[in-house]
Amino acid sequence: MNFNIEEIITLDDGREYIVASHAIYENDKYYFFIDYETNNKIKYFKEDKETLGALIEVKNHDLIIKIAPLLVKNASHIFKEVLKQLRSEELNS
Repeated sequence: MNFNIEEIITLDDGREYIVASHAIYENDKYYFFIDYETNNKIKYFKEDKETLGALIEVKNHDLIIKIAPLLVKNASHIFKEVLKQLRSEELNS
């Protein structure tokens, strides 16, 4: 399964997440999801090659430390867009 950046999806926990970025690390594809409503809950996933792209949540702290910089770097455009929207809303209020 392929997820598009900025796509909003609902995960098993019932919350909506925005697909903030993806990156390749050691020949595996990882995703960075941010809670759409509160922006304070993040999740990391690895694409499972054996089950046609299903996602496996990454909970290994050492692995997260390795992939997080790649994912955050690739998500910088999302953060810039959020800041633009916040500034625009502030000017319009």
